[in-house]
Amino acid sequence: MYLVRTHLPEATADDVRSGVARVVDAAAQLSHEGFRIRCVDSTYVPCDGWLGCLYEADTSVEVRLATERAVLPFDDIVEVVRYGGTADIYQGEVASK
Repeated sequence: MYLVRTHLPEATADDVRSGVARVVDAAAQLSHEGFRIRCVDSTYVPCDGWLGCLYEADTSVEVRLATERAVLPFDDIVEVVRYGGTADIYQGEVASK
């Protein structure tokens, strides 16, 4: 999994929605072209102006291509490990109480 971090300090809610829609569309186009990529989720932090888009992909090359096709500026692309919600992490502890 990969996370694209984008700093959009002056973005409006419409700007962010539009950017996310373009990212999802670009990833879907690449998928139809035979690449293994999917935009899984996105999160925007309005007080900081940071947008994070989470992808499932074979390599960061596909992620970079999707982000560039979406014409979304980005600061970096990092590989991440997703653990799920806290219920998943603490399930054993909760069940044993």
